[in-house]
Amino acid sequence: MESAVEVWQRFKPKLAQAREADRAQVALSFLPVIIPLGRFQIAPLTIERLLWLEQIKSPFVSGEGIPAKEDVLAFLWINSPDFRVGEWAGKKFCWNNCLINWREYRKLILEYMQNIAEAMGSDESKGIQPNWLPELMDAFASQYNWTPEEILNMPVERACILSSAMVNRLSEGKNAQSFSPHADKVRGEMLEKIAEAEREKNGGK
Repeated sequence: MESAVEVWQRFKPKLAQAREADRAQVALSFLPVIIPLGRFQIAPLTIERLLWLEQIKSPFVSGEGIPAKEDVLAFLWINSPDFRVGEWAGKKFCWNNCLINWREYRKLILEYMQNIAEAMGSDESKGIQPNWLPELMDAFASQYNWTPEEILNMPVERACILSSAMVNRLSEGKNAQSFSPHADKVRGEMLEKIAEAEREKNGGK
């Protein structure tokens, strides 16, 4: 059984990598990037696109059921840089891409959405929980005078980062929050292993 010190030494490089991943995620959330997903390109998931996925009851958002082919195609269309509201445009996209290896894209989308859920602090087994939206809209509008359109067009990850910074500023550090989903996950695993090592050291008590 590892000692607490050995656990720390083992997790130290993992924690450094996680912190670097968080820094990269913060930087990318503020850049006008297009995300490669297989042979497709998707725009960063904005609050508005998230709401459209909710409206069609996408299992990638709700976490309910196993996503099927039509769910994969709908996700790729709604997150396409060329997305526009309209039944005909969506049907045309699905017809043009009906022969894709949708099971492989389902895996890629699930991985992408897991990162989004972690950024939002959601339980990935239950999907993204949208209950934060009214409070977020109110907070950004009152603090920065942003319009509803500006907030809805904001990438979800950027909104989470700014929300954490805003809460930290308003609380004057008393309830400090930071955007570090990768580091938090590794830190949680490390603390659990350290606790196990301490219990083993004390004879299982």
